[in-house]
This record gives sequence, structure tokens and C-alpha cells, in this order.
Amino acid sequence: IESSRVRMEANGERLVIQSAQTSDSGRYKCTARNRFGLDSRSLVLDVESPPLRFLNQRIGIYVVVKAIENQSVSLDCSLEPQRTQPEFLWVRHGHGPIVGGSAVSADSSRLNLNNVTPEEAGNYTCTARSGDRWLTRYFKLVVNSPPRLREGPDDVNITVNAKEFVSLQCTADGVLRSTIQWFKDGIPVEILIASGAGYLITDVGAGGSNLLIPSAQLNDAGIFTCRARNSAGSVSKRHYLVLQSGPSFPSDFNTSRELRQVNLQDFVELSCPVRGGRPPPSIVWSRQLPDGTRQDLSSSNIDSSRFSVLDNGQKLLIFSVALTDSGVYTCTARSIVGQINKVRLRPKILDGQLKTVTSIEGDSDVRLPCSFEASPEPTVRWSKAGQSLESAGRFKILREYLEISSVTSADSGEYTCLVTNSAGRDVTRVQLRVLVKPRIAGGPFPRTVVAKRGQSVKLNCSAIGDPQPSIVWKRGTDDVIVPSSTFQPSGSSLIINNLDPSHAGMFTCEASNTAGTAAARIELQIL
Repeated sequence: IESSRVRMEANGERLVIQSAQTSDSGRYKCTARNRFGLDSRSLVLDVESPPLRFLNQRIGIYVVVKAIENQSVSLDCSLEPQRTQPEFLWVRHGHGPIVGGSAVSADSSRLNLNNVTPEEAGNYTCTARSGDRWLTRYFKLVVNSPPRLREGPDDVNITVNAKEFVSLQCTADGVLRSTIQWFKDGIPVEILIASGAGYLITDVGAGGSNLLIPSAQLNDAGIFTCRARNSAGSVSKRHYLVLQSGPSFPSDFNTSRELRQVNLQDFVELSCPVRGGRPPPSIVWSRQLPDGTRQDLSSSNIDSSRFSVLDNGQKLLIFSVALTDSGVYTCTARSIVGQINKVRLRPKILDGQLKTVTSIEGDSDVRLPCSFEASPEPTVRWSKAGQSLESAGRFKILREYLEISSVTSADSGEYTCLVTNSAGRDVTRVQLRVLVKPRIAGGPFPRTVVAKRGQSVKLNCSAIGDPQPSIVWKRGTDDVIVPSSTFQPSGSSLIINNLDPSHAGMFTCEASNTAGTAAARIELQIL
């Protein structure tokens, strides 16, 4: 026998084979010879290979690997050391074998996926073979993605008038459920609401959230940021809210028609003290002539020797008054937002069409808008179904709102706002819809259901709410159950056919509507 691994010891009485291999197996014959004769003995050597075992035994042969989109992930099929290099075959179910390439490691024991995408999720199989022995490990690759905003991630500029209703939308799409949080100038909106800010956050379906401002004020201007987050990451979108406001007169300024009696050739000063306005308003003076037409008294249309407009229109000067100067003079402050007049004005509801306000039962207070312009200051009365409402208890009548605290579903209905002054009246209606969050019925929960192997079982879970909640069944708390021959979800029930021990565990019934979500758990035990 000639081999660097084989040597004889003790004058040939012992044969030593180093690093024995399976190829060393066989029958060995030892022969002793001298001048008197010879004798021999045969020995059979059987060299067994070490068993095929995965290097990491703790994770088993069925492995679930979770990864985040665009990160790197490695599927490991390494074996304990072998005398001969094993062969590895990687297969992606539905796509066939994975041969070579940068994804497979040098010894083929690892499958490396860089910048993994959701399209690469699925089932993978690694088969290791050494001689006539083989071993298989199964992988399920789950690729989770950060949320994506349905409205897009680009910043949005929103310009509204003061006292207008504002709705900011933010909807997150993705396999994982996302939580959405709103910020104003970096401060969580929940903190601002707790401090008295008149904002309302409503959930809209799965992954949707609306930030509502029932009556935007100038101090509401700023950057509203919607941030959607799940276990795979987060994404943000900024809404730049710009507030415009119309001009106004000081509260102590009489905007009704007033009578000014002066003498001929007197000097007269008519004032129009306009305050505020964003953007700044323009101020125009006019005079009603005897024939009913109106004369513009802007600087280019008047006799500058007798009329003068000062302080950006807030003063009209008349020098040496003549009889022909008699008449009704009107000061109008106008901007793109609106205008005000120093005249007697019948009440007028702004945007008098039927409005719909939506709130959620048990949430913060709700305000029903009734914006108007009138001079002199009018009285405001609210009613519901013909019954007058007073400012008491849960109802508070403000100048341009009806505020209802601790709103309930019984508050739903049509409300009427009547505005009246000495010049006339106007009316508008507001429809209030109070949504009710889902509630799981038929308790108690959690509960345990026991069934026998091979049979079918029906899990029941009903929910009430307004609007009627939709129900989704989940395995555990995360994996949504997809209909199959075994699992048959149907609204408030889930049928599981041909039960086996792998079906045992916790099932979750999740009910959701635009007002919120509720969940109940049922434990299934298999005998």
C-alpha cells in the first residue's frame, strides 16, 4: 500500500491510516513470512462518513426569514464539517433552480439577496447532497416594505380663507399595518388638541387618517406633517397651510348707515378704519347718485381740489362742501378673501348650501359652522327638528358656530341656523353625522374553542358600529387569512376544514369602519 496517509508501525504488525476516508473502506490482508513458511490474516475496514447536519440546528428545517425592502438578507444552509465537499441545490418555488451567479456563495451553502424587493418574497428550498446522503431545509422569505402614501410624498401647499373648513388627507398603503401621526410645526397634534386646539383626527379605513379643522383661524397657519410608520420604516408628507382673512372693522365701530349734517363750505372727514386682512385689502369709496347709480370716488375719478383720499383709503376728505355733495357714501374694503362695507347690511349666510359635518361618538367636541356677514350685529338662533336649542349643558351657541360636547349618535340629524337683524334674515342648514366605532358583540372574549382532529369548526365573531364594520380574520395578530379549501373566512365567521394539530393557536377577528377598529381573540384547541 502506497499512500502518504498510510504507515506501518511495530515492525509491520500495525497499519496506521491517517484521516480515514470512505475510499479507504475495503478488505486488508496482512501476511507474515519467514524461511519456514507464511501465514496471513484478513481484516475488513468500513469507514463511515459523518452524518449530514446543518451547522445551525436550532432554527430547524422550516425557517421563516423576515427582511425589509432594499436591505440585504442571507438564507443559510451551511452543514457541519464533512470529509468531502457536499453539493448544494437552491430552488425558488415557482421559478426553478438558482444556478450560480452572485446570489449564491462560493461554496453554494448560502443564498445572498442584496437590495431585496417584495417580488423576491416566497418559498425557497436548499438541498445538500453528499454521496447518497441528502438533507433539505425550507425557507419562507417575507419582505416587508415601509408604508407608501397614496397621495404621494411631495409637499402640498394649501391656501384657505379664515373660518373655512379644512380637511388634510393621509392614506398609507402597504402589507403591514401603519400608524399615522400628525404634527403641526413639529408638535404632535394630540398635544395641541389636549391644550384646546380645535382639531379633529379621524381614521378613514385601514391606514387612512384625516386631520380636520372645522373653522381655520389665522394662528392655524403652519406646516402640518403626516407621518406613517410601520415595523419596516416610515414616510412623511408636509402640508403647508396658508390662511387668508378678510378685512374687518373695529368692534366699537358703527358700520350702520349714519346721518351727517354739515353746513355749506364746511370741511368733512369720513373715516373707514379697516383692520386686518391677509393679503392686505384695497379700500374704495363710492357715492350713490340721485338716479340710483354709484359714483366711484377713487383718486383718478374725483376733483382733487375738493376730494382727497388718505391713509390708503381709510379717510375721505371733502373740502368746501356743496349741495351737490349730498348722498350716501360707502366705504368698501375688498380683498380676494372678501369685502366689508360701512353700510347697513341684511344678514347673508356665507356658503349657504347644506353642509355635512362628520364626527365620532365619544371623541372631542364638534362645531357646526354658520358663517355670515351682517350689519348691524345680528342675533343667531339654532334649532333641530323644529326644537329651539339654548346655550346650556352640552350645547354652546357661539357667534358663528354651534358647539356640541361629548357628541353621541343621538345628536345626528339636521340643524338649522337662523341669522336675523333689523335689515332682514337668512338661514342655513347643517347635517351632523356621528360615526360609531366598531364593538365586538357576542362576548366574552378572549374565548377558547375545542374541536377534534379531522373535523370542521366554525369560529364566530360579530360586530356593530356605524357605518357597519367590515371583518378581517387573522392567524395570530398579523397574518391575514386568505380564503382556501382549508380556511374559509366569510364576514363574521371563519370555517376551518379538515382540522389537524397545526391549526391550533390564536385567531383574531378584527372589525373596522371609518370610525376606528376593534378586535377579539379566539384560541382554537385540537384534540
